[in-house]
Amino acid sequence: MGEEAIANVLVFSFPIQGHINPLLQFSKRLISKNVTVTFLTTSSTHNNIIRRATAGGAAALPLSFAPLDDGFEEGHPSNDSSPEYFAKFEENVSRSLSQLISSMKPKPNAVVYDSCTPWILDVCRKYPGVAAASFFTQCSTVNAIYIHFLRGEFKEFQDDVVLPAMPPLKGSDLPVFLYDNNLCRPLFELTCSQFKNVDDIDFFLVNSFDELEVEVTILYL
Repeated sequence: MGEEAIANVLVFSFPIQGHINPLLQFSKRLISKNVTVTFLTTSSTHNNIIRRATAGGAAALPLSFAPLDDGFEEGHPSNDSSPEYFAKFEENVSRSLSQLISSMKPKPNAVVYDSCTPWILDVCRKYPGVAAASFFTQCSTVNAIYIHFLRGEFKEFQDDVVLPAMPPLKGSDLPVFLYDNNLCRPLFELTCSQFKNVDDIDFFLVNSFDELEVEVTILYL
């Protein structure tokens, strides 16, 4: 018999590949530390995510997958960025996650969730003992740039941006939504929402290579 798991964790990613892959890799890391992991997918992408995870070798790990109802049929376009899509996504996933946690005995120790879904914190707070851990797929430098923008320390379309612990930045060096945040307003607002409740979460996780970002990490995390 194997060693008893030290914790049971749910992991949820926003359903786009650039967010799924880092959280799958993080899930593998948790498993290597003897943590039981259930990777939560959305109902509209469940089968596709499992196929990709299998191709990437995740199926060989003791990693289970569970769908959360997002209110959309399979095949819903992944490039839908309308406010209506995000509102329906939040409502349905919040309800489905709450139902899942309610049904679990014992309850999970934590939910690791994509920072683009900060409202999952509200679900976790309904269940004492379930920690909330926000996972930022962006590196520390990108997070810091967003924080400076939200503080008003540089403006949209600005071409010369000087920030602490970073080299001088041109407009083309900035995340595209900060150079012109009207390109896709709903996605800009989604990205900025990552930081709205970071002071209330239990754990702040960053997909970063800390040896390349020592100064930025010390200043902002």
